[in-house]
Amino acid sequence: MKMQANNNKKHFTLIDILAVITVLFSIGYVVAYYGSLPEEIPTHFHATGEPNSWGGKQLLIGLLILHIFVFKMMFFMNLFIRKSDQALKFLNIPTVNPKKLSDDQKVVVQRLSSQMMSIINLIVAILFFTIIYGMIHVGLGKQDGLGATTLICTIILIIIPIIYMFKIIKAAKVEQQSDKHMS
Repeated sequence: MKMQANNNKKHFTLIDILAVITVLFSIGYVVAYYGSLPEEIPTHFHATGEPNSWGGKQLLIGLLILHIFVFKMMFFMNLFIRKSDQALKFLNIPTVNPKKLSDDQKVVVQRLSSQMMSIINLIVAILFFTIIYGMIHVGLGKQDGLGATTLICTIILIIIPIIYMFKIIKAAKVEQQSDKHMS
């Protein structure tokens, strides 16, 4: 029996669409401002968001290419998670053994894993955009550093997997505990 994460043909979620829009907005932003940028723009920032290295504005194109590449890789990994009955073989969460999960648990774990990937992809897209935005605006002299959004996105990127790990562990334990009580 083939297991699918959603029991329907839904490939995209609102979060995925927002991530695509964010990537497209990043591309549009670079295209709109590239010609007005000085030859040197900030290319690296301290943890506080202040620029500490400057380089050619063509590095912005490289960052944009990396942004698109990372988005596509995460998006296609998520499609694999959603659609493949083999995806759970790659689950690496302590105390959760995919071989011991019921079919219902597998569906829930696969759905939660896909949700987590979608959210992470969106936050990474926003993070890339905030860096691109900061590089452009610092280069144009409109602001002094990256601002708080970059730090907030980084913190969220740390918290989201932890939250989903606990959700997945809880989903895996619920049925295992009920199985123990029945035996």
